[in-house]
Order: sequence, then C-alpha cells, then structure tokens
Amino acid sequence: MDPNCQNKLLAAFKVCLLAGIASWMMPSTAHAQLRSGSAPRTIYQKNNQAPAANATQWVPNQGTKAKGKTPKSTSADAAVDETDEADGLQFREPKLQSGVQSASYREGAVKRGSKSQVIKASTYQEAEAQPEPIPETASPVQERIGYDYEPGPSSSGCSSCDAAGHLGHSDHSSFSHSPYFATAGSMEFMPLYEGDCHHPSLFGRMLSGLSVRLEGTNWDRSASNMPILVTTSPTGTNAATAGQIGLSTTRILFGGGNVNDTPEGGGRLTLNTWLDDCRYYGLSFRGWDAGTGDTEFFTNQSTNAIIARPFLDFTNGLPATQNAQLIAFPGDTAGNVRIRAESEIAGGDLTLRRLLCADTRSRWDMLFGYQFAQLNDSLNIQTDSTVIDNTSLLFGTSIDVNDSFKTSNQFQGFAIGLQGARRWGCWYFDGSFKLGLGNMERTITIAGQTTVTDANGASTVDDEGLLARFSNDGHYISDTFVVVPEFGLNVGYALTNSLDFTIGYTAMSLPKVAQAASQIDPQLGSNLSDPLTGQLRPSFVLTETNYWLSGFSYGLQYRY
Repeated sequence: MDPNCQNKLLAAFKVCLLAGIASWMMPSTAHAQLRSGSAPRTIYQKNNQAPAANATQWVPNQGTKAKGKTPKSTSADAAVDETDEADGLQFREPKLQSGVQSASYREGAVKRGSKSQVIKASTYQEAEAQPEPIPETASPVQERIGYDYEPGPSSSGCSSCDAAGHLGHSDHSSFSHSPYFATAGSMEFMPLYEGDCHHPSLFGRMLSGLSVRLEGTNWDRSASNMPILVTTSPTGTNAATAGQIGLSTTRILFGGGNVNDTPEGGGRLTLNTWLDDCRYYGLSFRGWDAGTGDTEFFTNQSTNAIIARPFLDFTNGLPATQNAQLIAFPGDTAGNVRIRAESEIAGGDLTLRRLLCADTRSRWDMLFGYQFAQLNDSLNIQTDSTVIDNTSLLFGTSIDVNDSFKTSNQFQGFAIGLQGARRWGCWYFDGSFKLGLGNMERTITIAGQTTVTDANGASTVDDEGLLARFSNDGHYISDTFVVVPEFGLNVGYALTNSLDFTIGYTAMSLPKVAQAASQIDPQLGSNLSDPLTGQLRPSFVLTETNYWLSGFSYGLQYRY
C-alpha cells in the first residue's frame, strides 16, 4: 500500500475517534433539560391552571405550623384542603415581586381524583415574564413533562392511533408500560419516566425497554467479473484451433462477463434495549445475512459437440500462444464441464447508543460499537473427458481436471456514527450513518487436481489443474486497513401500542476484498511443461475489488 494512503487513512481514523470521544464527553441537552434550575421546592397547582398572583402555595409539614393568615377557600376547594391537611400539608401565601411571574407552574403536579400528586419543580423565576396559562385541553402527560404544549389528537396526524401510544393523546391509562415515552421504532423520544417504569436491576431495565425487529431483505450486490472459461466452435472446425480466444468462429459458452449480479433474498434481526431508566444509553445488536449468490453452468457433448477450455499457452516458451484444452470433440473425446460460482455475505454489529438531544418528536443518538462482516467467494471448475478414438493408445482413458479458487474476507473494526428519528403521528422515520474502521483479512486458497484413469481402472493423481498449478496454488493471507461506510433509512407505521410495520433501505461498501474469479491468472496463462521449463505461469497476484451491497427490507417490530 502507498505510505501516503496509509497516513491519510490513519489520520481519518484519528479524526473519527476524536469526534466520538468529544461527543461522548459533550453534555447531553436532555440532561440539561432535566437538571435546569436550582434547589427544587414543592408546589401544588389547582385545576391544572397557572397560579395567579395570590395563589396558594403548599409546603410539606415540618411538624410546626407556618406563620401567616389562612386564605379563604371556596366550597370546591374544601375537599382538597381537608385532604391536604390530613396528608400533613400546610399553606402560606407566596410572596411575588411586582412584575415577576413564577414559571414553576409549568412543571406542576396533576390532580388525581380527590388527592393531589406532589412533584418537584425548578425554583427559577423569569423577570418581566408574562403568564402563559396551559390550555384546558392539555393532556396530563404534557403538563407533567413540562414541554411546550401541542394540541391533542390532531397533532398526531391521525385520529385512530391512540393504541400506538403517541404523545398528545390524553388517555394513557390502559398501557401496561410507561405512557410517558413517545415511541418511534426502537427509539423512545422522551428521556423522562414515572415510578412504574423504574427497575432496580439492569436486567429489568433491559427487558422493559426491549424491542425486536425481524425483517426480510432483498439484496443487490457486486458481481463477480468472470474471465472466459468455456468456449465452443462450429462442427468441422480443426482441432488445432477449436475454441481458441480471438477467432471469429469461437463462441463463448461461459465467462467474459459478470455473474452473481441478480438480487438475492436474506434476513435481518435487530434487538434494541436501554441501559438506564432515563434512556440516555441504549444497546443494539444486529445480525444480517444477505443470502448466497449461486451461478451454475453445465454442458456436455450432447449440447455442444465441441467444448473447450481456452488458455494462454507458455509451455513452449515465448512468445505465448492461444490454445485450448478440448473437453469434447467429435470422434476424439466426449465429456462435460461443470462450473459453480458462489458468493455469500453476512455480518453483525453491537452498538452503544448515547443520547445527544431529543424533543417530543425527534431524537438524535451517537453510535459507538463493534462491527463485523464476512464475504465468502468461491469458483470451482470441473471437467470430465473420455477418449473415444479407438485408434488411440489412450482409448477408454478418462481425464478429470479440477480447478478451485476460494476466498474469505473478514472485516472487524470499531464503528462510529449518528442515528436520528422523527415522528409524524402513526408514522416515523429513522436513519443512520456509520463508519467502520478496522482490519480486512483476505484469505485465498487455490488448488488444482488432475486424475487420470486408464481403461483398466488404474488411476494416477496429480495436484495440478489447468489454471491452478504449483506456480500459483497455495494458501495466502493478507491484511489491510479499510473504512466501511453504511447508510440506512427506515419508515415505520405503528399498528398497535407494541407492533410496527417497517420498510427500509440499506447500503454499504466493503473495500479491498478478494473475489475468487479475480485471483485467476489475468491472461489465463498456463505452462504445462513437466518438468517445468520456461516462465512460471499461472502466477498469483492478489487482486482487490470494492464490494458494495444494497437492498430493501420489510418486516415487523415488536416492543416489549
């Protein structure tokens, strides 16, 4: 690799790593919202309305009565006053400066039946601030959270998604889990919780926030560029030139283009959970399989009277000449050729999500984690020929030739990225962008074999084929640093409180992989001399390609 290129990649890795560390240390805006204000005090808010200048303020009973006069209460408040006295509360009139309005009512308590729920609110005051009464239609959830009021059902964009648990609906009493999270896919936007969703153990928190997404996928992938491997010629062509590349009479049966370039089905499983009650930190596991691209070719003398395997012949030294190994030729040999090319790719990742910012409709998370991907590619060429010329000394002899090329590409590295989502009623959109930075290990295995069986059944085996010979066979391992980009976009619709339907698109790239067909000698060169004389061919040179993968997904997500 070019040293300058290595330095650039290393610098890019350092930048991404520093960005991740900086974002981890950066204070969350959601934290800031929860921690705003100084020492809290206890207040009571009547009828969910903003307190007037002479509003009654309640403080906990400390065992002695507070000084001050008792305000007159209406009959409507009598029951409440009695209940509060029974609970050990006493009252005094607040002292508000002229022109100063307390803003603490924005985080006031919500009345439940005949009792009042006492909660904490910040003690700051806003000078010259005008009172901002909460509309009578405001839902208890919005009053409790303290965010700016949004209209009720109409804000969700539909009138039939109460079951989805969207923020803005007032009736949340039927939910088995906390209704105070506006949900979208695997992401709960609101970083607040009620006592009923607090779990004393990490396992309880993870189980309570668990979501499972199961998807079917349809993947499009990089093709394998296949050299010309099998040819034919019209009947009557001279055996000395039959099947050779470059002649006008030669027709290609297999190779000379792309294979495994059709979409394949696969699947993906995603698990999401939370590590804390306030849901600042989440954990995601994803495993996916893009399926196997499989191309198989077979022909015999019944389909094509002449079958040949072309190669560039270095046997007699330079200059090399075009030649072909005849698998089937009328009156001489009968045989067949079978070729199989396979490509399979799968991967997974384990990601820690850290909240950057959130509001009632959207959320952004920083992503850190481990990423894994593996691409296996193989090409196997097998021929079987039998001598049918009864005038030949080799009459009845069968010759089986096998060439095998296999590659395995394994990526492991650190991943950093950004994930965001936004909700519109029953619909939500979430997207992510990640960069995987790590090592790509390429393993190449090349092997050949020729088995000759005479008419009497005696066999000899030679560990060489036509394109896989001792000059290039073996086991090769190579490592290189790569950056693996990935982009994903999902659209979901909440069918119920716990079940979503999702569709999505994903695209990723695996740089510098080794594909099996690319490891064949680029000129199909071969030296068949034995013992060897002349140039070592076929030769091995690691050939790299950039592999891309993209596809659509569709599935269901269940939130526990």
